[in-house]
Amino acid sequence: NITNEDLASVAHMHPNHMIRFFKNKTDQTPAKYVTMQKMEYAKKCKELRIKKVATQEQMATALNLYSQAVSKWKNRD
Repeated sequence: NITNEDLASVAHMHPNHMIRFFKNKTDQTPAKYVTMQKMEYAKKCKELRIKKVATQEQMATALNLYSQAVSKWKNRD
């Protein structure tokens, strides 16, 4: 976890001043910002997993339809 002290050290600021500065620029505290970034990341990961599952389902359906078409073509006589 990144602490306010870590951020302040990198910015060469006192932790309290860094928090006020950050909130003034972003309208949120560093902790709130990090939480929101984590939530956005989780949301994107979830969306990617849903797309992956949907794509897998579509491929399974397509393969099934192809297999049925081939079977019908082979058994047309």
